[in-house]
Amino acid sequence: MLINCIRQGKPTRQLEVGMNWLCDTTEDDPLAYLTHCTIELPSLMEKTRRVCERQRNDESMADMEALIERACHLEATMQNWAASLSDEWLPYTTNYIPEKPVDPLNAEEWVGPVHGFNDAHKASVLNKLHSCHMLCAAVILNALEWLRPYDYPMDDRYIHTRWIEQRTIDDICSSVPFFLGSGKQRARTPDQMNTIADLIGGYSLIWPLHAAASCPRISKDQWLYIYGRLAKIAKECGLEQALLISSEFKDRSVPGA
Repeated sequence: MLINCIRQGKPTRQLEVGMNWLCDTTEDDPLAYLTHCTIELPSLMEKTRRVCERQRNDESMADMEALIERACHLEATMQNWAASLSDEWLPYTTNYIPEKPVDPLNAEEWVGPVHGFNDAHKASVLNKLHSCHMLCAAVILNALEWLRPYDYPMDDRYIHTRWIEQRTIDDICSSVPFFLGSGKQRARTPDQMNTIADLIGGYSLIWPLHAAASCPRISKDQWLYIYGRLAKIAKECGLEQALLISSEFKDRSVPGA
């Protein structure tokens, strides 16, 4: 439910009142702790969207500053938690792609490092972190663009958060070969059939890639790479929901769209 709320940027009543949820909020269970950290994200996304629809005046600007402060706190929490993870959770580089692909729509790998992981579960949790981190950064950036329409690029918060946003998108792209089995590793255990591994890897990538593609500041080539990987998942894994995606680039950039 939380992932669906984050994807839509709309909290449910159950999330807002808490439902008396029992959740391990210690860092011993990374996935549970990540859930605890991000439970506020859908509400922040919705509140920021609503303020952006209001007329810019002293009251609405004060409301937006408060939302930015809260989003910055949430972003710092996720960043600090990621920095505290043990080495077994960290990805390692299996290859390095020095240049952008000539045909990003059909490329297997994006420019930069290609990441491997100790197992598929850790890779999936890290991608959930990257997705939530990126969407939290987007809240801050969208809010600053509304708050300071003429000089937001000069705001230190904007400069720092834009770097965070791009880094998390790049990290998601770096994990794609691992999940789709096109690199030196694949997201499976030795006793799993390739078909099952492909299904698990493809399914695990859908939401992170959708989150990355939703960023309005992403480059055209990187968006095409992400769309191409979603198309591959839809075709080879039979997961047609991978292509339920919208973007300003799609109609003019994807053949047959």
